Amino acid sequence: MSLENSIKQETTIKSQSGIVFRCIAVGLGGFLYGYVLSELTILSGVLDIKIQHYNKLQTAFVGIMSLGACLVCLVSDYLVNKYGRRNYIIASDIIFLFGILVGTIFVALIDDNFYILLVARFIMGIAIGMNSNVVSMYIREISPESISGQNGSIFQIQINIGIISGIALNFANDYGKYYVQANLCPTDNTKDYPQCQEIVNSHWWVFVIAFPALFSLMRLIILLVKYKLDTPYYYFSVEKFQEGIEILKELYKEKYVLNECQNILATFPKKVRASYIAYRNKQQQQQDKSIDDQVNQIEDDSQGNQKNVDITSNSNLNYDNDDDYFNEQNNQYPLEGVDIYSNSQLEYNCIQDLNDIQESFTQKAKEQKQKSLYKRMRRGMILNLFQQLTGINYIIQYTSTILKNILSNSDNFRVNQEFSYFSKNSNILTEIVLLSNIFLLMAAFVGSFLNKSFGRRYYLFGGYLICGFLHCIFAIISYQYRDSQGQTFQAIFIIVFVFVFYGTFNCSIGPVTWIYTSDILKGKYLFWSVGCNWFGVFLASLLQLNDNYQYQYINFSLFSFFCFIGAVYSYYKIIETEGKRYFEIIKEYAE
Repeated sequence: MSLENSIKQETTIKSQSGIVFRCIAVGLGGFLYGYVLSELTILSGVLDIKIQHYNKLQTAFVGIMSLGACLVCLVSDYLVNKYGRRNYIIASDIIFLFGILVGTIFVALIDDNFYILLVARFIMGIAIGMNSNVVSMYIREISPESISGQNGSIFQIQINIGIISGIALNFANDYGKYYVQANLCPTDNTKDYPQCQEIVNSHWWVFVIAFPALFSLMRLIILLVKYKLDTPYYYFSVEKFQEGIEILKELYKEKYVLNECQNILATFPKKVRASYIAYRNKQQQQQDKSIDDQVNQIEDDSQGNQKNVDITSNSNLNYDNDDDYFNEQNNQYPLEGVDIYSNSQLEYNCIQDLNDIQESFTQKAKEQKQKSLYKRMRRGMILNLFQQLTGINYIIQYTSTILKNILSNSDNFRVNQEFSYFSKNSNILTEIVLLSNIFLLMAAFVGSFLNKSFGRRYYLFGGYLICGFLHCIFAIISYQYRDSQGQTFQAIFIIVFVFVFYGTFNCSIGPVTWIYTSDILKGKYLFWSVGCNWFGVFLASLLQLNDNYQYQYINFSLFSFFCFIGAVYSYYKIIETEGKRYFEIIKEYAE
C-alpha cells in the first residue's frame, strides 16, 4: 500500500484513539488467556501439597483446558452468527466468572480433590476458547484497514500482559516468598513442615485464582454500558443495515460511511446487496415524503396568509421536482465522501456495478471461488496448528523449571524444617522469569509496528526459520550436557537463547498468526482454525515426552522439526494480505 493511500485511509477515521481503546477493552480476553496459561506455574507449589502426585497430573490440567476450548469451537459459528460477536464475548465473561468461582471454592475449602479443579479448568477452557475464537475477529472487523495490523497485535500483547501479571503477583506484599517456598516443600510429609501448611492455608492462593475475574468483570461492564453495538460486518450479514450504518458512523467520518458500506457489501452475495438496496430505497422514500410534507406545509402557510412565499426562504428547496434535487446532490458530492442520506441513485449504480463484477466472476470461475475457500481454510488451520507446535508454551512452562534446578543446586536455597537457609536471594527465580516475559511483551510491541513494513508472509517465514534453528541449539546443548553435573551450565546457556526465542516468536509467529487468520477467514472456518490452535496446545503438551534433563533434547528436536516445516509452508503457500480487503484476498486465493 502506498503512503498516499495509507494517509487517505487514515483521514477517514473518526477517532483512532477511540477505536484502539475499544480493541484494547475487547482484547482483555487475551489477558485472561495468558493469565490462565501461567496460573498453574504460580500455583504448582500449593497444588503439589493439596493434590497427591500433582506433578504427574499436570499435563491433564493443561489438556482439559485445551479440550474445553476445542469443543466450543464446534458450536461457535452457530452462536456467533445467531447472537453476534458482542453477545458472544459477554457470554464468555459470564462463563469465565463461573469457572473462577468453582476454582476459588476448590483452593479455599477443599483439599486433595483432583476432579473439582479439573472441572474449573474445563469451564475456564471453554471461556478462553470463546475468547480466542471471536476477539481477533471482532478486532479485525472493527478496525479500519490502515490500522488493522497494529490493532491485530493487541490480542497477543494482552496474552503476554496476562502472563506477566501472573508472575508479578509473586512480588505482592510479603507473599513473594511463597512461590519458591511452596515449590520446595515436600509433597509426601508436610506435618513436619508447618510453614508449608501455612502457605496452603493462606488466602493468597484464593486471590491468585480470583484475580483475573476483575478484568473479565471490567470488560463485561464496558460492553454492557459503553459499547452496545456489534461489528459492521455482523450487522450487514444479518441484514440489520440501520445498526450497521450506526456503528460505521461511530468509526468513520460521516461522509465516508457510504464508501465503507460498499467495501463491506463486496464481501457478501447478491442477495444481501439486494436487501441493502431495498432498505436504502425505503429510506429514500421516507426522505422524499418528508420533503413533500415540508413543501405542502409551506404552501398551506402561504395560502393561509395570502402571500407568495419563496420556498427557498424556508427550506432551501428551489427545485422543480425531486429529480432536480437529487441531480444537484449528485453533482455536489463525489463517490468517495458522499453523504449517506443524499445519493441513493449513485449508490444504486455502484452496487449494480459490484453485482455485475461479482456475477461475472462467479460465472467464469465458480469452482475457483470454492477452491479459494478450501485453500484459505487449510492455510488457517495449518498455521494455527504450527503456531503451538513451535513449543512456545513448553518454553514458557519450563523456563521456571530450569531456573529452579539451578537454585536447588545451591546451599543458599536448601530448606530445612525452619527454612533457616532460605535466602533473600531466592526471588531471583521469579525475577528472571518475570524479566523474560517482559522482554516477550516488548517484542510483541515492536512486532506490531514492524508487521506493516514487512508484511505477514515474510514475517511468518522468518519467524519459523529462526525458531527452528534456536530449537536445534537447545537440543544440542541438552544432549551435550544431559548428565547431572552439566545441568547448571546447560540451564544458564539455554536461558540466553530463550530470550532470543521469545523475541522472535512475539515479533512474528505469535501475533501474525492471529492477524492472518482473521484476514483470510470468517465464520465457522475461522473457528475451526482456532480449534486447531487449541489442538496444537494439547498436542504440544503430549510431545513433552519427558521433563527429565536427560531427554529434553528429544522435545527440542521435535519442535525444531515442526518449525522448519512451518517455514517451508509459509514461504510456498502463504499469500500476502497486508493492506488488502477481504474480497481482494478471496480473489487472490481463487487465482
